Amino acid sequence: GQSLEFGKHTLTALSTPGHTDACTSFHCENMLFTGDTLFIRGCGRTDFQQGSPAKLYSSIQRLYAYPDETLIYPGHDYKGECVSTVGEEKLHNPRISANQTEDGFTGVMNALRLPKPKFIDEAVPANLGCGISKDLGHHTEDLFSMHSLNRLFEHIPENEMIIDCRTPEEYLAGHVPGAVNIPMGEELNHLTAIKDVKKAYLYCRSGRRAQSVFSTLASKGLENLICINSSGMMDWEQAQYPIER
Repeated sequence: GQSLEFGKHTLTALSTPGHTDACTSFHCENMLFTGDTLFIRGCGRTDFQQGSPAKLYSSIQRLYAYPDETLIYPGHDYKGECVSTVGEEKLHNPRISANQTEDGFTGVMNALRLPKPKFIDEAVPANLGCGISKDLGHHTEDLFSMHSLNRLFEHIPENEMIIDCRTPEEYLAGHVPGAVNIPMGEELNHLTAIKDVKKAYLYCRSGRRAQSVFSTLASKGLENLICINSSGMMDWEQAQYPIER
């Protein structure tokens, strides 16, 4: 509902959840920028990251309330098309035409069986945290970098551990000396061991998987975690620090 004025234009924000809770569309003059809510002859998927067919149906009805000639610019399209109109989508959108019911739309969305995106397990926690969050280190001290870890790893106490969150293949190809390999997705299998140490330093290749593991473990109440907020092993290799293979 809030508006931003710039030059002769006014941009108004519209909450349009359904693909995710945070999805936002924008109205400016005779244009709607619909993000991942409404596409050209399609709509955002609803099968992960807070997706809800019912919420998406309601959001699209809000967009369909604008005049038929209102231009629609989606967040992206895979067929090279850039613009549609409210009237065109109400008439031709195969998932949600003007006559579609909420129950019918829910049935369509639940039957899509879309393939899972390759990096969705990394993308979802990163999106939910809006990138690398300042809150990652709130249980301990300021976020570490791989350069900070280099000053520590040779003298790390017995009650602390360094965790490599990459795959076993990446770990075997080269890791921080003394690091333990707990790949992303397997951290809950090692919950007790991680909980028992005073501090656990998490790193991966670029920082994303370490952030995901941090989020998962922190949600279980662990307060001994330190996430490496840098490019992880890429930084380590570039700095030519010791590598164990």
